[in-house]
Order: sequence, then structure tokens, then C-alpha cells
Amino acid sequence: VKAIAYGKKGLYYFEKENHKINIAVSNNLLGKANMYLEKYTLAKEQLNKALTIFKMKGDVRNQIPALQSLAYIQIQNNDFTKAIKLLEKTITLANKIKDSTILPGSYNNIGFLNSMNNNNVEAIKSFKKSIYINDKIKKLNSSSLINLGDLYFAENNLNKSVKLYEKALVFERKKNNLNKQKEIYDFLLDSIKDVKFDYLKAKYAFQRDSINNLIAQRTNEEKIKEVENQYKLVTKEGELKHQKALKKSFLIGFLIVLIPIIGLLYMYYQKIQSQSELHRLQEEMNLKEKETLLKDQELNLIKASIKGQEKARERIAQELHDSIGGNLAGIKLQLAKTSKNDEKYKIIAKQIDDTYEQVRNLSHNLIPQKFEENTFTLLMEEYINTIQKGSSIKIIFSPHPKKEINKIDKNLQVTLFGIIQELITNTLKHAAATQIDIHLSCFKKTIKLLFEDNGIGFNPKNSKNGIGFTNINNRLDKISGTLRIDSFKGRGTIIDIDISI
Repeated sequence: VKAIAYGKKGLYYFEKENHKINIAVSNNLLGKANMYLEKYTLAKEQLNKALTIFKMKGDVRNQIPALQSLAYIQIQNNDFTKAIKLLEKTITLANKIKDSTILPGSYNNIGFLNSMNNNNVEAIKSFKKSIYINDKIKKLNSSSLINLGDLYFAENNLNKSVKLYEKALVFERKKNNLNKQKEIYDFLLDSIKDVKFDYLKAKYAFQRDSINNLIAQRTNEEKIKEVENQYKLVTKEGELKHQKALKKSFLIGFLIVLIPIIGLLYMYYQKIQSQSELHRLQEEMNLKEKETLLKDQELNLIKASIKGQEKARERIAQELHDSIGGNLAGIKLQLAKTSKNDEKYKIIAKQIDDTYEQVRNLSHNLIPQKFEENTFTLLMEEYINTIQKGSSIKIIFSPHPKKEINKIDKNLQVTLFGIIQELITNTLKHAAATQIDIHLSCFKKTIKLLFEDNGIGFNPKNSKNGIGFTNINNRLDKISGTLRIDSFKGRGTIIDIDISI
């Protein structure tokens, strides 16, 4: 019953996975189990399912036990003809895989079924084939010999019958099966009725008595052995009880000594654990202090870089105002008083050339060299990698489309770079975030910067006039950009910037 329960569970999972071979094996095992419980209809259905899959998969060896089980069911239903046909199929399959060990049993069963159908001729043929194959493969089996002997005895062929019984006795002696030998002798003695075979009866009676003596001797030996085992068991139980009492006494004494030791060890262990925990906490605090110092240094470097850039721009703006502004003012005044043919006009033209050269040189100075030599997206990625190496924050930079963004005017690139630097600095300093997402897109002459972090957030009303946002707004004012802030405490921050090109 347990085998059927587990078999059903296995079959359920194999059917779910559509594992054909395991479905077949499960049905075969369930069929055999139900056959033993005499549920023949269900067993037959399951065995046929298994047989169908084995045939489909070309599994010859597994078909044989399924056919043997189906033959057994036909025997129980007294349909010997169908049972014979099923057993003949097992012989065909056994020959196909060249497994001679299956053949004797199949031929013996076919012979038995033919004898039940009173077809003694076919029964004798099958028994002889079984005996022949057993002799060939040297398999000790007396079943076919006894069955064939029974047939010959039924046909009053006592000589052939006796020879077969005696051959069966040889096999049983080799297997030392005393009870089977006694059965054969009893059958021989009951079968021989003719007076002329009295010498055989005497011989068999003597041999049977010898077997009876051996059986009795073996029985006595087994009884003696059983008594000895019982004695040993009782003795052993006594010894075990004594040993158990000694062990119990020893254990009690050992525990009396051990419990205080365990208490002391536990106290010592707790002390070590406390020291270890304290040491760990100190290391964590030291590590956090180092990380804080590194972040502060990083921020200071970033601030210094930004301030340096701002000072450079102020210097250049001053030069533009003082030199170029002065030149252009002079040009304007002189142009009002001269004509193209005048010598002054030539001087003015030269001043204009000089002014142009100054503007060109200053514009080159205004744009950092790295923006001239590298693409904006590459510079941005290098900067982000530098920030990430010095902190535990994750920064994702997503420019789209890269090609268009890298074509933006270099002055605007410098401004964008500074804005993103300022935003990252603010986040590192105030947000306590673990991730920053930067989305930069260029579409229809509009640049959109979306800066998002998962930090602690803030109230924009209270922070919009901070130094960081003041710097960003000053930059955006120069390029006609707009800024929107979406942030709440505990929810992170989103900065949305739009710039018209």
C-alpha cells in the first residue's frame, strides 16, 4: 500500500515533466503492486500503459517483466491461452537481447500452462527446452524437471519420470535443500505402486529417512543454537545492565565536575565575544571615519576645481571687458569720423583684426583643453568613475543620443559639466544616497537633464537658496535654462533641468 502511494506521487511529477521512461517505470511498478493486491483490472491497465511506452522508446528489456506480469494476471483469470501468447513474446524479446537467463522460466511456465490445457505434447516440448537451456547455462533449477516428470508419470512412463526426479534431486542436493529433497522422495514413494520396483521404493525410503534425520538434526541444531542465543542474550543483557549502571554512576560524577567548568568556560567565552564585538565596532568606526575623511577630501577637491574654473572665467570675462570692450568702443568712435578711403580706415581695419584675434584666443582659453581633446560623454564617464572609486555610491550616466550630445557647443558642455558636478557634490554631501541616476538627452534643440538620487530627500522651500543651488541657478541664467525640484524627506530627490540650444 505504501509502495502504491509513493508510486502515485512519483507518477504525478513524472507526468507533469512529461518524462516518458519514468512514467512507464512508475506504471509498471504500480501494476505489479496492484497485481499482488489482486486488483487485476487496474493492474492490467497500468501494465499496458507501461508496455506501450517501452515499445515506443524501444526499451526491450523492460518490456519482458511487464509481459510476465500481464501473463500472471491472465493465469489468475484462467485464460491460459492469452497467458501463453504473452510468455512467448517474452521468449522472442529475450532472444532479441540475447539474455538466456529469461528463457528457462518462460518455457517452464508455458509448459505448465499447456499441461493445464491438457496439451501434453506442447507441454513436454516446453519443459525439455527449459531443461536444455538450464543445463547449457548451468543454472540449478529442478522445477522443469519435476514438471516434466509429473507429465511422464501421468502417461505411466515411470522410467523417464524417475530419471527426471533423480536429476532434480541432484540439483536440490547441490543447493542443500533438504525439504525439497524430502518432497521428491515422498512423491516417488507414493508414485511407485508396481511390486517389481520394490527395490527402488526401499532405496528411496532409506534416502528419505536419511533426509528426515538430517532435517531433524538441523532442527535440533537450530533449537540448540536458539537456546544458546537466548542464553547469550540474557547474559549480555545482564552485562549491559551492569555496564549501564557503572556508566550512569560515572556520568553523574562527571557531570558534577563538568557543570562548573562549563559555567566558567561560558563566562570566558562571553568575555571574549564582548571583546571581539567591541574590537569590531571600533574597526567599523575607524573605517567610517576614514570614509568620511576621504569623502570630505573628494568634495574639497571638487569644490576647488569648480572655484578654479569660476576664477578663470571671471579673469577671462574681465579681460574681454577691458581689452576687447575698449577696442570695440574706440572702433565705434573712429568709424563715425572716417571714410573707407581714409588712412584711418586702414588703422581701424587693423584694430578689428587684432580684436578678432583676441576674441579667438580668449574663447580658446575659456574652454578647458580637455573639452577640446575629448568628447563630453567620455569626460563625464571618467569623472563619474573617479567619484565612484572614492566612495560607495553607484552612479548611472545615460546620455541619449550620444552622437548629438557630443556635438553640443563646447561652452555649453563646460556649463553642463559644472552643473552635474555641483549636483553630485550636493548629493554626496547631504543626501546619504546609495545610487544616482543621470539622464541627459538632446531632442529638437532642447537639452534635458534629469538628475535623481535615492537619498533622504529635503524640503525644496527651505533649501532653494543654498550655495549649491545658487551656483546652479547662476549658470542656468546665463544659458536660459530652467530648473525644477521634486523632493520630499525620506523619498529621494529629482532635479529636472531644461536648456534651449
